[in-house]
Formats: sequence, C-alpha cells, structure tokens
Amino acid sequence: HHAFGAPVSSQALHLRTNMAFLVDNVQYYLMVDVLGAQYALLQSRVAGSKDFEALKTAHDVFLSTLEAQSLINIQVVERALDDIFSLCRRFCSELRRLTDAQAAAGAAALPPEDGPPLITKLAKDYERASCFLFTILQSFQNKQAAPHLSQLLLRIDYNRHFSKAAARIGGSQLATSSQALHELRV
Repeated sequence: HHAFGAPVSSQALHLRTNMAFLVDNVQYYLMVDVLGAQYALLQSRVAGSKDFEALKTAHDVFLSTLEAQSLINIQVVERALDDIFSLCRRFCSELRRLTDAQAAAGAAALPPEDGPPLITKLAKDYERASCFLFTILQSFQNKQAAPHLSQLLLRIDYNRHFSKAAARIGGSQLATSSQALHELRV
C-alpha cells in the first residue's frame, strides 16, 4: 500500500479510510439530504406560486431550512466538525512529511504496522473526536431538536461502529478530548 508513492503503515491506511468515510458521509448529507432535497422543494413551490409574496416565502423557507439542517447554528456541532477537519489536515500533513522523508532517505521497507507515534496519536484523537460528534448528533436527534439527522446518523453508524466506540470511550472522556483538541487548534 502506497500513498504519495511511498510505503505507509496499515494504521495510517485505516485512519485515512475512517476519516474519508466520515467526511464523505457528512458531505453527502449536506449536498443530497439537505441542499438537494430542499432545492427540489423550492423548485416545486416556485413552479406552483402565483405571486411574488409566495416566491419570497418559498425562498425564506428554503434558506431557514438550509440553515437549520446544515447544523451551522449548533456551535458544539460546528466545533466538533472543525476539530475533525483539523485532525484530517494534520494527518495529511504528517503523511506527506513521512512519505517525503522516506523518499529522501530512499527507504523502501514498510514502516512498522503500528505506525509512527504521531499517526497513533492522531488515530486516538480522531476516534475520540468522531465519537464525540456522533454522540452530540445522536443527542440532538433523541431530543427531537433535529429529527432530520436520522439519515446522517444511519449512514455513519450503519454497522454500530460509532455507537460501540462511543460507549467504550465514555462520555466524559469524549467531552474532555474535544476540549483538548479545540485548545490545540486555537
């Protein structure tokens, strides 16, 4: 397995797969479940409207629904997503640094399966941050504050990976981890 043309550890590949899975599903939720669905509703309301006020109302409903369902007004969710994206950027930077160093040294052997210490730390931080996000989203859905989250939660937890990991890590550790990650970013 090679990334950027150099050998990488199986741990790094596993972390990349997990990160890509979550980011892809958040993007799909925003693009299809939120934007696409609301745009289709807006188009049908525009086609059926007979005056400017009906158009304006349809547009206002479209914008307010996008705002509510895109989670941008829920600061803790926005912060959790920022933490996850920050970890993804740090992972890419570290992987680039490692592969550049391997290429410069002419190293052809695969690194140890457990990966470099920073990759191990990023994997643990990512697991905590992604489980924290899942726990937050689940709590909003359970309180009926955001029932539209069911599609996103179903997609990211179809095999109960996040449910099991969140239970294993525990809520207090998740909150502490998220705060520590945020402080590193600031």
